[in-house]
Amino acid sequence: MMNLSVSPIVGLDVAIPLFVYTMIAFGIAYVIGFSKITGWARQKLRSLGFVASWLVALAECPACLGFWIGVGAVVLGVDPLELKLEPGPVIAFGFYTCGANLFLSLWSGLIYGGSNG
Repeated sequence: MMNLSVSPIVGLDVAIPLFVYTMIAFGIAYVIGFSKITGWARQKLRSLGFVASWLVALAECPACLGFWIGVGAVVLGVDPLELKLEPGPVIAFGFYTCGANLFLSLWSGLIYGGSNG
């Protein structure tokens, strides 16, 4: 007789650390790219020239900043799923954080109709 039991694709042991990581990454991106706390620094950097202004534009893009937060987190040893990530999956984790930040920014109204700060 076959065993037809269904197991969940993602259990809580994976979902909870991933959710916590996602919220932390989104919070970091928000503080760097949109909050009033860092607004003075972004404004100061804009006045320093094209390259600094370009970096500020990237920091104010939730998807762009999310990608680098994801890559940086793995490079610094943050591995919420304990996957022991190699260089290829490091990029994939950057893309996950990029997409999650973009989704949360759109969903929260932070971009395309929301207010900054």
